[in-house]
Amino acid sequence: MNRSLKNQLNKISSVVIDSFFLSCRYLLIAATMVGLVLICTGCLGSTDSQTTNTNSITNSAPLPTATPNLALTPSITPSKSLSNSSTKLPAIEIFIGNGVKKTTAFVAPKSWKIIWNCDLSSHNNTNYDMIIHAHTTTNILLANGLETTCSKSNTHGLITMNQAGKIYLIIISEGGWTVQVQY
Repeated sequence: MNRSLKNQLNKISSVVIDSFFLSCRYLLIAATMVGLVLICTGCLGSTDSQTTNTNSITNSAPLPTATPNLALTPSITPSKSLSNSSTKLPAIEIFIGNGVKKTTAFVAPKSWKIIWNCDLSSHNNTNYDMIIHAHTTTNILLANGLETTCSKSNTHGLITMNQAGKIYLIIISEGGWTVQVQY
């Protein structure tokens, strides 16, 4: 082969290789951004199975890392639903579990409360994140959700919500939790 032809082939192969690596870099960046968006919006679902009679989930499988679910389906129903005919006593729904869960929808009045507890012993007595987001069934995120760290000095709390409608909760946690809805 003459030298000129060799130089042209080297330039062509260099351009092809550079284009390949550049397109792979953009693909990797795009995949990373999609993953971050899914994580930040709480769209990753849990692969835990549901216990039918109590909602206490004992399987503590880690959060999925392979293919994320694009939508959470309700994975936990209230273990107790209490209502009273007296107007002074609130109706209560209690959800118990761990990991990432989406509750069944409930109808809430204008003002209602979320009472939450976390269990440090379920996470080897180490701190972990506790996030509760309330959404309407039309997927509107409500204000005043919870984003905190479960620690020895922070194991429970109360959030007052001021939005009526058909609501569901997404609970994201690395350990065990109990969430009560009072209305």
